[in-house]
Amino acid sequence: MMMYTWYIQAVLFTTIFATLLHSGYSQEGDDWNYLVLTLSWPPTYCSKVECKLPPRMNDFNIHGLWPSVWPGKQPTNCSAHPNFDIDKLWDIRGQLDSEWVNLKDYQNPIPFWEHEWYKHGQCATEDSLISDELGYFNTSLILRDKIDLLNTLNTYGIQPANNQLLGRIELLNTLRQAYNARVLVTCQKTPKYERRRRHHHRHNQLALLSEVRFCFNPQLELIDCPMQEEDNNTECPLWIEFPEFN
Repeated sequence: MMMYTWYIQAVLFTTIFATLLHSGYSQEGDDWNYLVLTLSWPPTYCSKVECKLPPRMNDFNIHGLWPSVWPGKQPTNCSAHPNFDIDKLWDIRGQLDSEWVNLKDYQNPIPFWEHEWYKHGQCATEDSLISDELGYFNTSLILRDKIDLLNTLNTYGIQPANNQLLGRIELLNTLRQAYNARVLVTCQKTPKYERRRRHHHRHNQLALLSEVRFCFNPQLELIDCPMQEEDNNTECPLWIEFPEFN
């Protein structure tokens, strides 16, 4: 009898804990629980892809604002919304051109924005604080400016530098201290990394800082990103490089 009682208590505790954890990300009526603002570092992206950047670009770039289902899946049943209409973005077009750049060709950003709208933006508009196309893109810009990532890293003594190593743990701890939230980082493996991996020198594996991801609840408040299993293609090793713009 005692063993049965202990079992019931354990099941109840697990259920309650999971419910409380999930409730931190959820909002009734939405097909998603939280938003991920993904900021990419152009020098890393352009190390493997031919890019055409704006002449004075020197900061993190918006990749997207992604509605997500806890703990890390994409929603699949969003309502239908109007087609992408560039004219609706007229009032924020200048800021989009400088902060949400098509890195492959900065002079042709519309296909990139259109892609993000259809893949993520239409789902995000289920949040009444976003509500429509202009709201989606404007909210992304506001959150990016609020995060002010590059200046924040500089304040903590972390700056882009070629051929210098940055500890992954140091970076994650700095982000936690700066934003009081769990922030995710992804990396892009380098040929140097692959060679060393094959020789099993794991302590010397190198990769380039690729993206930094911030999580927000439907009220657009910064929250801890959920813990996720690391993706072998994007996980960051113990030491990474934060390359400079050319």
